[in-house]
Amino acid sequence: MRVMVASLNPLKIAAVERAFKRAFTGEEIEFIGRKTESGVPATPWDDDLRIGAKNRVQQLVDSGEDYDYIVAIEAGINDYRGRCYLASYVFIRHKAEHLVKDIKSDSFSSVLELPPKVISMLKDGLELGSIADKLSGVENSKQKFGIDGILTNRLITRGEPEETAVIHALSKFLHLEFWEE
Repeated sequence: MRVMVASLNPLKIAAVERAFKRAFTGEEIEFIGRKTESGVPATPWDDDLRIGAKNRVQQLVDSGEDYDYIVAIEAGINDYRGRCYLASYVFIRHKAEHLVKDIKSDSFSSVLELPPKVISMLKDGLELGSIADKLSGVENSKQKFGIDGILTNRLITRGEPEETAVIHALSKFLHLEFWEE
């Protein structure tokens, strides 16, 4: 099985690897990370999470590279009734040889409410990764533990909510029979 991950971020790649290994126990799986552009702001808000992930997947489809699955994870902010939450959107495309067209599935991660200090910094134009670096004093913290790790004292770190979201998105492929109409 060949799984392309629309990112070079080691935490995103690791989350996809863990999820696929859990879902497809015993299968030989090759994971390939690829640089892609989301086409949305560095810290996407609301619908830009979905748009960014789908753009990333489409770039890899258009590359012509062979795949069984392509996975994109777009992390950003969901504003719900004036309260802002950190969330990740997962979009998966599966090229099933026995089907006429590819199958797509998606899911959201669990969410984490962001404190006013972080929201204020976002509204001042700072990117979430830069905010995490500033608050933690650690360079490139978004590829280590992320804002999730800072706000939870590393009880939950970046990659853990995404792993669950990937598994949720994979559920469609694990039980295609439930999706037939």
